[in-house]
Amino acid sequence: MKIFTWKLKQIAVIILFSTVSTFASANDGIVKDTDGNFMITYSERISHSTFHMLFIPATKIDPSVRSSWKLEDNAIGYRYKVRNGGLSKQYLHLLMIEPVSSLISTPAILPKPIDRLAYIDTLFDAARNSLRGPKSWGTDIIDIPSGFRLAWSISSENPDVPSGFPPGTGSDDFGYRSHDLPGLAIMRLRGCVIYPPDIDTKYDTDEMLDPSLEVAKQFHALENNDFVPRNAAVPTIAVPMPFDATILLENIRAHVATWPGKQLLNPSYAAQLDRYIVAAADAYRHNQFKAGKEHIESLRRLLEHEHKYLDHDDEDNDDTAEHKAATRLTIDRLAARVLDFDLRYVLKRTEKEHEHDHDEGDRKKDR
Repeated sequence: MKIFTWKLKQIAVIILFSTVSTFASANDGIVKDTDGNFMITYSERISHSTFHMLFIPATKIDPSVRSSWKLEDNAIGYRYKVRNGGLSKQYLHLLMIEPVSSLISTPAILPKPIDRLAYIDTLFDAARNSLRGPKSWGTDIIDIPSGFRLAWSISSENPDVPSGFPPGTGSDDFGYRSHDLPGLAIMRLRGCVIYPPDIDTKYDTDEMLDPSLEVAKQFHALENNDFVPRNAAVPTIAVPMPFDATILLENIRAHVATWPGKQLLNPSYAAQLDRYIVAAADAYRHNQFKAGKEHIESLRRLLEHEHKYLDHDDEDNDDTAEHKAATRLTIDRLAARVLDFDLRYVLKRTEKEHEHDHDEGDRKKDR
């Protein structure tokens, strides 16, 4: 597999032509053309030259992402089916997700050592051995303050030949394993940009644009948002060790509280869910296992009222049309599936731990 080397800040920007002129910053700006490309006009302060640069965004794709996850021994396997829409105008050649709170990898990714180069080598080996992807796709793991960024990409050796999934194609072979429960995050997808063959001079925008200028700020905003976002299930919710149902429910509650701001959950419906999560956590805190289970089952019934078959993976031909209105008004279907899984995990682990405690108590009595 090729490991891709990529930086958002090194998106190709092409100088089409320059003309010597008097400095006129009022002419600086960014204009979008009918093809969805951007023309950047920039007046250089020292030479008083005006530059016109072409920026082709990597967002001329209409991708779909389907998340699936399941318990595998003591871990959770995450898989993604990614497809480039038939009406896309670019090949899909890069996707990334963050933050991933924990990752099961070989070798294990330990806290950053003093030797930074050795740590980078560990990330390189972990990406190659632990991230599953289609043939010829490279993998990468980047450490970020909130965990890890995982990325998959494919590049052509010929920069004039597009690489990745052509429109109407895709793969379900993206995946990895984690100990943490699913939450929701954004998967960022990018198309393969091919510049016209008659334009062959490339520049790093940091060298061309004075960062203090408004046009530079506008351009960097384009760079930073040069992707198509899709919701995906991502390991985000830590399972406490040793297991504690109260702490886990509080972790789930904290993550669900972020959903209304992301238009995944209606605020009034969120309040209903929150009351049951709080009640369940409080019941487990006082060792009231039956009450805790009842609160969780009531919560799951609320979710089931909005979306059927939450414990099944959604397939391409699934029939959820009758739930689209509910998705818009109450809770997004993927969010409901994620929350239902997390709640079922709490029930399963709580029952297992409760049975273990009873067995331990019986053994002590026998002694």
